[in-house]
Amino acid sequence: MRIISQDGNLDLPYEHMIIERLNSNILCKSHATSEKSCTFLAEYSNVKKAEKAMKLLQQAYTGRYITDAEVSEDFDKTMQEMMKHGFGTIVVRDRNDSKIEFDNLNGYFKFPADEEIEV
Repeated sequence: MRIISQDGNLDLPYEHMIIERLNSNILCKSHATSEKSCTFLAEYSNVKKAEKAMKLLQQAYTGRYITDAEVSEDFDKTMQEMMKHGFGTIVVRDRNDSKIEFDNLNGYFKFPADEEIEV
């Protein structure tokens, strides 16, 4: 997965980074080096928003969303058509409790702007 900074100027591989929240800032450093320096990724007006941004990052990385949404009868056909055009998702349906699991295969995460996060 790729991580994109809040301002869009950095595009980094998540698997090679350590991402940390320091108060209301999100920072990263390479885990391949012993360098203590960090790179700024995002800034939020308060700690709660920064915590929420970290949670969104974690959810994007796992790529899993479970919902109790109603599913139309042509859902399978629609998903197959979307996948033909590069929509990288695997869908697993549990027919017993109507849950759907989405697994994003080619994801990226851009840290949202401060005003885009609600707490």
